[in-house]
Amino acid sequence: MYRILDEQGKPIGVPIKASDFYFKPTLKFLEKKFIGNQIRRPLDKTRVKNAIDTALLREQAMPITELARRLEKRRHSYCV
Repeated sequence: MYRILDEQGKPIGVPIKASDFYFKPTLKFLEKKFIGNQIRRPLDKTRVKNAIDTALLREQAMPITELARRLEKRRHSYCV
């Protein structure tokens, strides 16, 4: 069951069954997703580490904002 929560975390409105959603976020479905993500985690970790290493390749010290800008630029280049 899913419910909308107010600012204090108290449920409001009518609860909605997970099985009523198109993508079926039931416990069984989510557990399968967790297993799949567990398998992918080391690959994703390596990809992120390589992206950071590449961004820092020329300069070892830079402001965090510049590092974030470079990583964001790299992320957008994968989407094209």
